[in-house]
Amino acid sequence: MNRHASLAQPAPSAQSEGAFGSYVRAIGAHKVLVLATTALTVLACFAWLSVRSQTFQATTEVLVSPVPQDDPTLVGLPVIRDTPGDPTRAIQTAATLLESPSAARRTAKTLGSAWTGERVLQAIEIEPRGQSNVLAITGSATSAEEARKLANEFADAGLGSRNNRLRKDVARELVLQRAQLGELPEGSDAAIAVAQAISRLESIGDTGDPTIAVNERAQTPVGPTGPPPPLLLALALLAGLALGAAAAVLRELTDRAVRDEAEAISIFPLPILARVPLRRRGRQPDTSAGGWHMPPATREAFRTVLAQVEEREHPGRVLMVLSSTTGDGKTTSAINLAVSIAASGRTAVLLDLDLRKPDVAAKLGVDVGQPLTDLLDPNASLATLVRPVPRVPSLSVLTAVTEAADAALAELLHARLPELIAQAREIADFVVIDTSPLGEVSDALRVVHAIDETVVIMRPGSTDRVSFETMRDLLQRSNHTPLGLLSIGVDTPAMSSGYYGYGAEQRALFRRQAAAS
Repeated sequence: MNRHASLAQPAPSAQSEGAFGSYVRAIGAHKVLVLATTALTVLACFAWLSVRSQTFQATTEVLVSPVPQDDPTLVGLPVIRDTPGDPTRAIQTAATLLESPSAARRTAKTLGSAWTGERVLQAIEIEPRGQSNVLAITGSATSAEEARKLANEFADAGLGSRNNRLRKDVARELVLQRAQLGELPEGSDAAIAVAQAISRLESIGDTGDPTIAVNERAQTPVGPTGPPPPLLLALALLAGLALGAAAAVLRELTDRAVRDEAEAISIFPLPILARVPLRRRGRQPDTSAGGWHMPPATREAFRTVLAQVEEREHPGRVLMVLSSTTGDGKTTSAINLAVSIAASGRTAVLLDLDLRKPDVAAKLGVDVGQPLTDLLDPNASLATLVRPVPRVPSLSVLTAVTEAADAALAELLHARLPELIAQAREIADFVVIDTSPLGEVSDALRVVHAIDETVVIMRPGSTDRVSFETMRDLLQRSNHTPLGLLSIGVDTPAMSSGYYGYGAEQRALFRRQAAAS
C-alpha cells in the first residue's frame, strides 16, 4: 500500500533559477572546458605577439592654401584653386596630386633597395585632418626611424615633383610676360601690373607652389601602433572566458545527462538516502564460495538504506528499486539491497519484474527462471516458484523467462503482479522488486500501489535528464513519493578511509548461515 499521499515541497534548489542562474550553473559544471578554452586563447595571443612584426607610424602634415579662381597672377599655372560651394574639393585634389607613382619611386630610391614604388604606395596613407585644410601623410614601417623617414621623404618627393613641373610652367609664363612688358609704355599702369606679375612669378620659381607646403614634419614615434601587449593579453583572457562560457552553455544544452546530485534534486526533490561508489572497471561482484560479496563501502551504503526504511513510523516491507534510465545500476542495486537484508538475518524475496531484461538470475548464478506460463497459473504458489540463491541463505529469487514474442503473456502477468507481491509478503520479512526503467517504459506503474517504499537509483553523468523528468511526472500523477534517491558513483571521503573494513566478518557470517542450513 502506498504510504505517501502527498508530494514533497520542492527544495530551494528546485526553484526557478532564471537564465543567469542556468548560465552560471553551466559554467560551474564545465569549468574545465571554460579554463581550457581560456588558456588556449591566451596562449594563442601570446604566440601571435611573439611572432608578429611591430608597426610604427609617423605623420607629416601638409597645409593646402588654395588661391581664388580669379587670381590674375597665377592664371595658366597648375596650382590648387578654391572651388566655391565645395570646400573639400581642394583638399581632395591636393591628396590626389601628392599620391603619385613618381613620388613613390623617388621615395623608394631614397630609402634603399628593400623598397619599391609599389611598396611605398602601400605603406603610405594620405587623408585630411578632420575638416581642416591640412593633409596627413602617414608612413608605416617596421622601425620608428624608417617610418619617420618614409613620411618625410614621400612628402618631399611629392612636393618636389610638383614644384619641378610648376617651375617649368613659370619659366614659360615669364618669357611671355617679359615680352609683353617690352611692348608696353614704361611707367604705364599696364606696365606696372605686368612688372608685379613678373615679380610674383619669379618668387614662385624660387620658393615653389604657394598653395601646398609642408606644415609640420614627421617626428620619430615613441612606440609601435596598436594596443600594448598587456592589454592584448587581457583582452584575450576576456575573449577566452567568453568563448569558454559559450562552449559550456552549448555543452549544457546538448548534454542530456543529469550532471550531479544537485541537479537531480532540483528536478525531483527527494532526500539522498546513501551514496554508492562505482566498482573499478573490470571488477564484478564476487559470487564464489561465500555468496554475493560487496565492497565494504557499498555494503554500508545499502545497510544505511535499510536502516532508514526500518526507522520509519510504519516500516514498509515491500521495496521497489526503480530507475529512469537503462544502465544506472538498478538491477545490481536491487541485488545489493536484498543481499544486505539477508545478511542482517531476515528473510528476503527478490522479484525480478523487469520482464524486458531479466538479469537477476544470471547475476546471482540462479538456474533459469520460470516460464511466464507457470507464473500465470492461478493455482501456482509463489513459495513453489521462487529459487534459493546459492551461498546466500535467507534469499530467494523469482525471475521469469520472457521473449519479445511473449508480449501478450507479459501483459497478463502484469495483471497478476499484485497477487504475487501479496504472496511474497507472507513468505519473507522483506520483498525487493526490480522492475523496468520507468523513464523508458511504464511497467513499474502496474505495481506502484502494491508496494510500500520506492528507492530511486540515480547515477550522475549517466541518468538521462528527460527520462528522469518523465519518471518524476509519472510517479507524481500516481500520487506516489519515493523514499529517496540512491546516488551511484559519488564517493565520499569515508569511502576511501578504510573505516568499513569488516567485509571478512560479513562473509564469515554468510558461510556460517550456509553451513547451518
